[in-house]
Amino acid sequence: LYQIHKQGNQGIVDQHFLPQHLHCFRNVVPAKWTVVMTAKAPTSGCLVEQTVLGTVSLQTLASGDCALDTIHGTNKSGRKNLSMEDNRMLDFITRDEYAMLGPYLN
Repeated sequence: LYQIHKQGNQGIVDQHFLPQHLHCFRNVVPAKWTVVMTAKAPTSGCLVEQTVLGTVSLQTLASGDCALDTIHGTNKSGRKNLSMEDNRMLDFITRDEYAMLGPYLN
């Protein structure tokens, strides 16, 4: 992932790896967001899709699935400490996201 960012190709990766400023916040900057919700809200997926894309896709409508997946994650016991080099690469990979989202983070 570091090499992809270093080569400037972060905009063409799978959506799971796509930086937020090139996906969720590409068309609607955080300052223009007016809805705050938890990922567990049953309509959260459709609300995000409507906000970002201006419409809800036919695929989403056909499936009726407007919830976001909330089971993905790593529990605390599965977390690993990063090396200094890993931290440096992670900082490089996420710097543009933090530059854009930083003012909105607590």
